[in-house]
This record gives sequence, structure tokens and C-alpha cells, in this order.
Amino acid sequence: MNILTTHMGDDFSRLSPLLRLAHTGTKKLEGTVSVKRGGKLANLICKVFRFPVENPETHLIVECSHFNDRMEWVRYFDGFKMSSSFIADSHYLVERLGPLAMSFKAITNGGTLEYQFARTKLFGIPLPSIFSPKIIAYEQEVDGKYQFFVSVNMLIVGFVLSYGGDLNISETSRNS
Repeated sequence: MNILTTHMGDDFSRLSPLLRLAHTGTKKLEGTVSVKRGGKLANLICKVFRFPVENPETHLIVECSHFNDRMEWVRYFDGFKMSSSFIADSHYLVERLGPLAMSFKAITNGGTLEYQFARTKLFGIPLPSIFSPKIIAYEQEVDGKYQFFVSVNMLIVGFVLSYGGDLNISETSRNS
């Protein structure tokens, strides 16, 4: 049992075996992904929040650890580090990424793991939904490979950032 299996309940068992493997214990995911950014205002937002730079062939390493009370993800985009942690809050998981706290529900849809984002806080202040980013995020197994995609859009700004691709999964041993 870990925070994601507890949050998802029986839905966790409906994920593909590869996705279940990716979300237990401590794993390393690695591969080449595409990172895209939007226009000038989107680029400014990406710089302020320290999001990865645009590159259609970014080498990505994700170190993820799953515990009873939290998840920790450290992403290295061509060596550029982006860390986040996840905690449970009522019926939501909350991802903390710098000053952002994004609440979502993790659900399964035909074996795909979808993250349904509900609300965002910036420096602990809830953003009105009209100003909150619209995030699409999912993980799936395609032809035996782990595949994921994340896309962020905002009112007025439009497309901000997306990244996704295929990753290989391996076990790691980390003292936590």
C-alpha cells in the first residue's frame, strides 16, 4: 500500500501491470521525450516557475518513490532538475511544485491512469478556476511501453507547456 494505491482504491488494480509496477516502491524511468513551450508569455511563465526548456529530443530521467503518506518525483530534463511531492488531502492528491499546489484525482480509464485536476493554489492562495491552469495528464501502456503526456494551458496565455514520450522503467534501491 502507498498513497496512490490508497487514493485510487480498487481502481489501482484496473491499471495495466506496467503502470502498477511504475507506481510501487522506488523506480527510475528513463527515455527520450518531447518538451514544447508556447509563445512569449508562456515562455516567461515557464522561466518563472522553472519548467524545462523546449527540446523535441529531451533526455528525461524520473526518480519516483512511493510511500504510505507521500510520493516524491524528481525529474531531470537533460540534467535540469524539477522536483515535486504529493500528499493526500481529503479526496484529492496534492502535487507541490515550488509555489504551486495542484489538487487532482487519479482515476483509471480503460487501463490508462488519468489525472483529473480540480484546483490550484499559488503560495497557498486558491486561484479562481478561470485563472487556474487547465492540465491534461495521463500515463498509459502502449505496446508494452510506458507512455505519458502532460499539457498545460491557461486563459489568455493559451498553450503554456507540454511534455511526453516513452520511458523505460527500472527498480532502484534507495534508503528512505
